[in-house]
Amino acid sequence: MSRYTYESRLAVLYLASTLLSIVTTVCALVPYEHWREILDVCVDVRCNCMLYGSDTFNFFTGGSRIFCLFVVFASAPALVVGMVMAGYHGYRVCISARHHTPNGRKSKSLRNGEVAVVKPQNENPEMTTPICQCWTMVALLGITIGLLILAAAIILTDGYVKTCNEYRKTLVKTLPTTGLATKVIYNRLSCSSILDFMDYLEPTTRPFRRRENFDYSRPYEERDFTRGDFINTAASLLLAIFTSWINCALWGLIVIHNFVLAKLARSRNTGI
Repeated sequence: MSRYTYESRLAVLYLASTLLSIVTTVCALVPYEHWREILDVCVDVRCNCMLYGSDTFNFFTGGSRIFCLFVVFASAPALVVGMVMAGYHGYRVCISARHHTPNGRKSKSLRNGEVAVVKPQNENPEMTTPICQCWTMVALLGITIGLLILAAAIILTDGYVKTCNEYRKTLVKTLPTTGLATKVIYNRLSCSSILDFMDYLEPTTRPFRRRENFDYSRPYEERDFTRGDFINTAASLLLAIFTSWINCALWGLIVIHNFVLAKLARSRNTGI
């Protein structure tokens, strides 16, 4: 396949990654903003993340906010690079499409009766300029971004499951369940159903409580904690998990395509 084909694919892959990064960021940010005040009941640390929640004696607390902040901002590099590279490859593909001809050979009859075989030029010189030859560097950048998205996908998936399993304990204590009903909660209800219970059973407000080592210098900070209207927490997190894993796979394909382009450029320069 020609450089034209690979760059066309890269334009589509980068655009798809940009859209997936936006969806992942929004779907991870919405539950964090919704729950961060209600779950933040720790005494001396910020534990307002929906991921890695814990069942305690009095409350259900969130995990460290570092997890949520990492998940929310991990897709930012993919979003920025994806937008830039999608525009770059899209521009090059659109410009070179005017000059691109399919692979193959054409015969041309000469005046003396001989037949000359003419091989058409396969690629626009615009596709082989020196600025386009840094595919290896772009591939290495893609590996870094792919690993970042992979880490975010793992944290999202593992944190979602941990919160689900911890809230099963809270649900058993909250509902008047005994015997087989408890087994249903632990063994049969899906995590989506468990978090649906959480959406409706957790309080919508908590009274303000001063915490140690925090400076309440602004009066508006001393207010009751709220979480607003009900949302579908499970659906939002599951969509974030799904899009992050798909995005990770896309960056794997992006890296492969860039390495192939690097090989093609090297072969062209060495005449192989």
